[in-house]
Amino acid sequence: MGYAMAVIVDPLRQADVWKVRKAGLGLLMSRPGSANPTTLSTTQPSIPRRLRDYIARFMEILREEGVEESSYYAHASVGCLHVKPVLNLRQLGDVQRMYRVADRTALWHWSLGAA
Repeated sequence: MGYAMAVIVDPLRQADVWKVRKAGLGLLMSRPGSANPTTLSTTQPSIPRRLRDYIARFMEILREEGVEESSYYAHASVGCLHVKPVLNLRQLGDVQRMYRVADRTALWHWSLGAA
């Protein structure tokens, strides 16, 4: 449950909310250079009250693999998290890092009982 929220019933204001949401992902994905947020797993479901711990563990795995940046996009109310590590997939080292992160997070996710 959230502790603060806005109820927007005016269709024009609702349209503005959707515009911000659509623009957000585009802004996350538009970086200069060859290193960009890389989709490894589109959605990582979790229990909303455990989302903070979930994010912390994901960040720990990324740090252990040498990933210095990542973008986070969430539907926090339902516990869904999109993590996109910033990698340069033109470099073999980052391609290998992508596979290691994907393997580790998939195994960890399965260990939580998620399918």
